Amino acid sequence: MRRPDGTALANVPVILISADDSWFTTFHADQDGHFRFGNLKPGAYVVGINLPGAAPWEVAVGGGVPPPPASLYYGGAADRSSAVAVKLGDDEKRDNLDFIVP
Repeated sequence: MRRPDGTALANVPVILISADDSWFTTFHADQDGHFRFGNLKPGAYVVGINLPGAAPWEVAVGGGVPPPPASLYYGGAADRSSAVAVKLGDDEKRDNLDFIVP
């Protein structure tokens, strides 16, 4: 994650949601604004972040709990329905998901 001037945005909350809404997970980007999800099955995923200054996520644990809304989704969307889904095939890795934070 980067600001428009290219500097890293550290420790931003990140959410990964399966496109079918069957599960989600959250964590924080590192000090360089990087994030990594491992051991993902082939499929489609939505990635979002919670921008600095946004209300913190209230994340509950348990089946059927909906994911918290992100303030910015991959592809520059402010709402999940307009987010770009990231599709992964067998043994595919992606290292090109960039967020430029306004």
